[in-house]
Amino acid sequence: MTEKQLQTKLIKILEKNGWYVIKFNDRYRAGIPDMIAIKCGRTVWIELKSDTGKLSGPQERTLADLAGHGAEVFIIKPKNIGDLAWMNNY
Repeated sequence: MTEKQLQTKLIKILEKNGWYVIKFNDRYRAGIPDMIAIKCGRTVWIELKSDTGKLSGPQERTLADLAGHGAEVFIIKPKNIGDLAWMNNY
């Protein structure tokens, strides 16, 4: 599954479960995660990768910075798309 296919599938799953999803298309800063999902005041940052994809240096730093500021950050790959229990935890 490509990242584009993963993105399409994940957006459908999240929206079906009541999440508001923002996909970033215009990158103004290296390392910004691919998506933000918001529901009931909860905001999560999502980076998408293929099963063999790896985070770049800027992505690693940005995700660590976000998490360091208390943000919820998830890296989703095709092999773990079935493990979305976090989306129902409030």
